[in-house]
Amino acid sequence: MTRTVPIPERPLLRGQRTWLRPLEERDLPALVSAINDSDVGGVAGFPMPQSLAQASAWLSRVLEGWGRDGYFFAVC
Repeated sequence: MTRTVPIPERPLLRGQRTWLRPLEERDLPALVSAINDSDVGGVAGFPMPQSLAQASAWLSRVLEGWGRDGYFFAVC
């Protein structure tokens, strides 16, 4: 059984089964979980665990510099 996930109205990049969209506040719990997993976070270059509050502050900075300082996406 294939689960159908609604595709956002304006995805930034869309394939047949996946798409990219800008990171949002709702993505932070999963992001923090990955950062704090030593097998994932360490390989990705995160030297220490982060709290949800730290990730939220980071996301605020990212959104302020969107397009100027870089881009961060969620893979859906």
